[in-house]
Amino acid sequence: MAVALLLPLLDLRRGPETTDIMLYLDDRAWASTAASDCMNFGRKWKDWSSRLGLKENEAKEKYYHQNYALALDEFAKVGAPPKTISGAPALLGVELAPEAGRPFTDKEKKKLDQAALVARTARSLPLPAFRRLRIAAAKAVPKAAYGWLCEAPTEQIFAKVEDAIARAGPNPAMGDRDLKMLFRGHSASPYFMAGQQVLMAAWRRAKRSKALPGTWREVGWVLTLRIFLQKIGCLEVAAWRWTTRLGGIIDLDPSSGDFDQTSGAVGHNTREAWRLTHFERWLARSDARIDSRQCQATAYNEQRCTLTRKLVANDSHRFAEVTGASVSPQKFEVMLSRKDRRNGREPNLCSWCKEARGADWEHMVWKCNASGKPPELAPPTDLLQRPLGWASTARTHSYNFAVLDWMAEVRQRILEDWYEHMSSAPKVKGTGRIAAAATAASYSSSNNHSNRQTAKGAAAATTAATATATAAATRQPQKRKAASQSSGRGSSAGGDQKAVTSSSKKSKLSTPAKKKKIRSSQWLSAFEDVQKKYHCCCARWCSELTQHSADYGFRPRSRLRGHSHRLLNPLSVAILAQAVAVLVVVAKQISHGERGWSGLCCRGCACRNLGQGASPHCASSCGGGHWCLRQSTRRCDTPHKQRGPGHAQGRMSKHAGDWCLSRGTSCRAAGGKASPQEEKEGK
Repeated sequence: MAVALLLPLLDLRRGPETTDIMLYLDDRAWASTAASDCMNFGRKWKDWSSRLGLKENEAKEKYYHQNYALALDEFAKVGAPPKTISGAPALLGVELAPEAGRPFTDKEKKKLDQAALVARTARSLPLPAFRRLRIAAAKAVPKAAYGWLCEAPTEQIFAKVEDAIARAGPNPAMGDRDLKMLFRGHSASPYFMAGQQVLMAAWRRAKRSKALPGTWREVGWVLTLRIFLQKIGCLEVAAWRWTTRLGGIIDLDPSSGDFDQTSGAVGHNTREAWRLTHFERWLARSDARIDSRQCQATAYNEQRCTLTRKLVANDSHRFAEVTGASVSPQKFEVMLSRKDRRNGREPNLCSWCKEARGADWEHMVWKCNASGKPPELAPPTDLLQRPLGWASTARTHSYNFAVLDWMAEVRQRILEDWYEHMSSAPKVKGTGRIAAAATAASYSSSNNHSNRQTAKGAAAATTAATATATAAATRQPQKRKAASQSSGRGSSAGGDQKAVTSSSKKSKLSTPAKKKKIRSSQWLSAFEDVQKKYHCCCARWCSELTQHSADYGFRPRSRLRGHSHRLLNPLSVAILAQAVAVLVVVAKQISHGERGWSGLCCRGCACRNLGQGASPHCASSCGGGHWCLRQSTRRCDTPHKQRGPGHAQGRMSKHAGDWCLSRGTSCRAAGGKASPQEEKEGK
């Protein structure tokens, strides 16, 4: 397309010198000092399009002027259709209206709504929490951040998109919002990415032209850039030159010795300034957060922040810990109402040593003698590492990892004890604050599919109640479970049985975490209903199908409000083809005897076990296992694969080795014995 339009472009550039022409693939734009010249260029483009056999998209034809009333008058005189005249110029999806503080256009609002929808959809992907977060950020942020060139956006207009992205990954409600943003990364912030796009556009223009990016003024994209750098803490020392509070320099003057030729320093200094801003916002919240009040004497350290981000990796409990979402019996005591405390609920008592009351996070992690803390792990003395687990530059990597991993394990065990305590305590009315407390404490762990899945053994359970209890009681990751059992910190068999018994009772807790725990059991219940309806005897086949379905995300998803359920997540349709293909392969393996059954589960479910005669249902309905009835295809399997009369006459030829009579479901065994149905009909 660009080659085809090259000849018209060269021809039109011979026109009046007062007109500037720009071409981007098939998108053409020109600017003139007079309305008549602007219209003449439009007519010439149309003439060239007809010569080249191209058709103009008249719906996208627009004429602009800064003064909309003047534009209507001038363009009407030269014959421009009124519907093509606009006061809000836009090129390549970028709104070019220069007014500062103007209201957002419908196109900008729609763009933000679409970005939020993409992020909410990514939340339903059957993937680990951090992978969902990266997918949501990669899809939603570019859509939301593009085009903010001549209007400086605020953080508030991106709040809906940022919230949708945060909910796609680990998002502990008790964590500090600025620390969570810091550890999610700059790529998950549409506000930062929108401002950085303007900065890098100015840098590219300066590098290519070997001159200043533009005129230093208080309007347009220059003002957008200056406001963004000011908001993230950069100090403007001269025209096109800024410094950060960490000593970094952002210089867009190519003649300066500090001009970065590779853009690496510009991007790095901008990101570190953004992280410092969020860190200081957290410190400024000392009146509302205990961890912020304890760390007032600390300062932001770039190396320390990098080490901590690497330690967090893809673990939701570590992420919750470094963002301030620690839990303790003392915090649960504050969350509970006075009425709950009068009814025997005392979560402020340490659940391990049973002695300390008012057990705070400090006691649970470092002071409790019954917590099972490794004796070789010395409590840290650093102000940031002791309450939050941030890595220390003065310590080794192994020590930093051991500290954070131990704190994450303690948090997980406290939440498990809390669930067991609340399910076994006396039930009282008005437990709204209990549900809110459980939601706030557990939201991060409920968003991790990879490390803390429902136990696979629940898929083969025989009753829905047992499956529900097992799924609710076995959410501990395998590696930590083995470690805790070897060191004496794990739950005993009696404790597991107690958790199963208590969790099978009805509970008034209605949290996303608890709803998620029962999804696999709801799916299993649906399969059990099918088994009862069709008298299914293929327990092994159904259990394998259930497990494969659960592995690929086919589980009922409870809504957070209401009582309705849906079998497929919004994005499960996208993986439907892959899941069905896997199930078909499993079915073929079953039918060929690779998984222990000779026939597929069908209506009536008459299947023969290889080498062991007929199944119970097949023996009662088919007469000894010589043949199986398939109502869908009228297909009969014989032990010796003999060709029956119907097959010899050319009927049902696609089922080689099987035989059926010509009509109905009447089938004759290989030895000539009539089926029960034939005897009943008198045939």
